[in-house]
Amino acid sequence: TLSHILALCVGIVLAYIFGTSPTGVTPPAIPEDSPLILFPLPPWPLFRVGVAINDFLVATVKAATPPRIRLMDLASSYYKSEVTYALAYNRIPDSLGDSSKSCEQVAKELVLNGKIVCRLMNAGYHIGLLSKNKEGQYYLSETGKLLQTDVHGSLLDFVLMVNEEGKKAYRAGGMKSIKSGRSGFVEEFGEEWFAWHAKHPQQEAQFNRAMASMSYSGIAAVIADWRPRDENATFCDIGGGIGAMLTTILKHYPQMSGIVFEQPLLIERIENNFRKNGVSERASAVSGNFFHEFPADLHRCDVFHMKFVLHDWHDEQCIAILKNIREVAAPGSKVVLTEMVRGVNGAVMEEVTSLLDLAMLAATGTPERTLDEYKSLFHSAGYHKAIRHLPLRDVLSVIEVDV
Repeated sequence: TLSHILALCVGIVLAYIFGTSPTGVTPPAIPEDSPLILFPLPPWPLFRVGVAINDFLVATVKAATPPRIRLMDLASSYYKSEVTYALAYNRIPDSLGDSSKSCEQVAKELVLNGKIVCRLMNAGYHIGLLSKNKEGQYYLSETGKLLQTDVHGSLLDFVLMVNEEGKKAYRAGGMKSIKSGRSGFVEEFGEEWFAWHAKHPQQEAQFNRAMASMSYSGIAAVIADWRPRDENATFCDIGGGIGAMLTTILKHYPQMSGIVFEQPLLIERIENNFRKNGVSERASAVSGNFFHEFPADLHRCDVFHMKFVLHDWHDEQCIAILKNIREVAAPGSKVVLTEMVRGVNGAVMEEVTSLLDLAMLAATGTPERTLDEYKSLFHSAGYHKAIRHLPLRDVLSVIEVDV
């Protein structure tokens, strides 16, 4: 019968998914503050099924939406981001905290116009950032809680950053960069992203916090699916910020040691972070510039890791970085990239990656690359061994190549 045939087909699909899914990685130690606990990931088979169902449902909604309605929704999508930004900017989620309050009470506490706050919170309710109790008071949804200042996993700084200088640069990318070829940020602000932020400490601090907040779930995915060749290896994070990735790796692999290679101005903050996380005896910070010859200290690295580094730079600069690593690296070491890779995920994730590709055009003028484009970078930098792509339970991927 048709039902038996359908059940058989479903069974075959599920058997294929379970039979071909990776098993994931269980590191030797899982500390209490592990991102694996704070950002739990489903088993690979469930993740793949969930992604497929989500892709199907999103495609179904798109197909069922009349073109006129769909275009109006696309054109006005910024309405939702403006509501999100206004709630965050005015610290309405912080005012609510863990309690339920009327919009009038929130307005009074924050010294804001009551009628407008009520209209804003009503919109926030309808887009899922706020919920209501039986008395009509508002409280934060699980999504809305991430707009608070002092909660783990907060995305407040990310929301503020992308809707301030990021938004202006994104608009310039489609209006001016399309003619000049320069980044949207240069077109809008007259200088490169990092140079401008260095002159604006408040925005630079907000950007750094935003990037840190975006890192935690990606770090969880790496810990859950990437396995070091040896559990006593030396893990070197090139351009590793204040050491979030390295400290997490070391806390999950107690026999490993590591280095963060960063600009001189970050060294003190990196060392403070090592002390705070109890890894100072196994971690060190080395200062330098990855466009120049690497310090000899990095010769002992077994892993040269870079997360969201190459996507900040054009091909010629990426090749220079990779060549500098190859010059200092010992035989048997490897380069490991954690990046967005275009063309390797399902439809919804590819939509996200395509939009982030334009965000990179806005910020730095550089692209999110395909796997073949990364392979080309490595080959141009003198790497001739096989380049491996490791999917993660995330929009990110890992790319590995032996030196």
